[in-house]
Amino acid sequence: SDSSQKLRDDLRSIRATLGLPPGVPIPAGIGFLGWVLDRTETSEDPRLPSVLQEMPKAIMFAFGDDLGKYVAQVRSFDAQREHKTIVFLTVNSLEEALRATNEWKVDVLVVQ
Repeated sequence: SDSSQKLRDDLRSIRATLGLPPGVPIPAGIGFLGWVLDRTETSEDPRLPSVLQEMPKAIMFAFGDDLGKYVAQVRSFDAQREHKTIVFLTVNSLEEALRATNEWKVDVLVVQ
């Protein structure tokens, strides 16, 4: 997987290409696989905070055992600033959909 610096550089390149000044959200969504985050976010090079610093319009999570902890990280990060990241979450069952909606308060469910 890409390093946090590579992800940051890619997002800054998108920002420059679109002519967006710092502080303006990038009109893009960044997707994360939960099982990959389970490895990277406990490393010395976590990806999620680096991506959130660049202000993507949305973050998408899929395929993990405890995606709620990543939704909580996004909400916590956003609580310190004015930008509110739209959170998409892929669910595979009614139980997951209810938990994502009622407990984690995601913005968009992707049902498959």
